[in-house]
Parts: sequence; C-alpha cells; structure tokens
Amino acid sequence: MLLKTQAITETQKALKKQEEIERTRHVMRTASADAISRDMALVRPDGDTPITSFQAQVGRPKTSEEMKKILTGVNQRFYFEVSKAFPELIGIYFVYYENDPNTGKYPYKKFICGMENGFMPEFSVPHIEYVDKPDPDDPNGTIKVPEHRGMTRGWRDVVKKLIHEKLITKTRAYKEFGIAGGRSSEKWQIATGQALQ
Repeated sequence: MLLKTQAITETQKALKKQEEIERTRHVMRTASADAISRDMALVRPDGDTPITSFQAQVGRPKTSEEMKKILTGVNQRFYFEVSKAFPELIGIYFVYYENDPNTGKYPYKKFICGMENGFMPEFSVPHIEYVDKPDPDDPNGTIKVPEHRGMTRGWRDVVKKLIHEKLITKTRAYKEFGIAGGRSSEKWQIATGQALQ
C-alpha cells in the first residue's frame, strides 16, 4: 500500500513539474512574441512610406545652421552646443531666466533634445540591422527581426519635441518650417494631435 501511495505521489509530482514547464514555456513564447512585435514596430511604415529608406525619409532636408536660425528667430532663448563626446550631434537647450530648481543657478539652461550637426533629413531614419532570433512558434526555428542600431534624427522630430515641451506652438511650427508643404505623415499627425486626413 505504501509503494502504491508513493507511486501516486511521484506521478503527481511529475505532472505538476510538467505543468510548470508548460506554463514557463507559454510565458517565454508570449514574451518572445511581444518582443518581436515591438521590434517589428521599428520598421512599420509611416502611412505608405517606408521609414528605413533614407531616400523616402529625406524629404525637404535642412542643415543644423538653418535650424538654429529658424529657432532663434522664434525665440532668442534657444541655445545650441556641439556635443563634446559626439561632435556629430548638437544639443538644443532653452535658457530660463529664473533660479534652477536643483542648483539655484540664475539663469540656467535646460537640455531639450539633440539634433544632427550638419545635414538633417525631414524625417528621422532609424538604422536597422536584421538579426536571427528564436521563433516563438517554432522551437527549432529562427526569425529575422530588426534591431535598432541608431538613428539619423530628422528635423520634424526636433520640432515635435519642441511642440511637446511647449517651446513652440503648432501654428508657429507650421509657419516657420513649412510643415504643410511636405509629404503627409501619419506619425506626425498622431504625435502632434492633428486629425488624420
């Protein structure tokens, strides 16, 4: 009788362990599928336009000097500084004529975002490399998935950030940067609260 009870207990333990293994596999498959879905979003087109094509994203390019001129025309409190660590980038700062809440310094400059030093496409271009990752639907297979390897920041993303920081209005951005003259962008419209047309 004792051996029979031990056999049942061992069987129950084995079944419980198998259930735990299956639950773990399910969680891992779900996490892997979610990660792949996020990775695939990196290359999702902007409407009909492929975002990984530099030719498609270049649009109406500007230089960093043109950006500085436009932005200081909008507000003299914009300040620009070439990155010491990454000289291909320029930091955009905004000067506040009040005490810094952290240091008490007066006036102080606050970092807003970075932009390219030199040529800037209209739309940002992600630098993507496709790599093999385990296929969540096939334990023995792999799937090619895009991995983000950097970005050439477009001037529209800079303007979008300035709008979100309330340092430039949408109306002023449309006027100063001629937004309406460029191609339609679903991502721009969503990010700036415009109705899709």
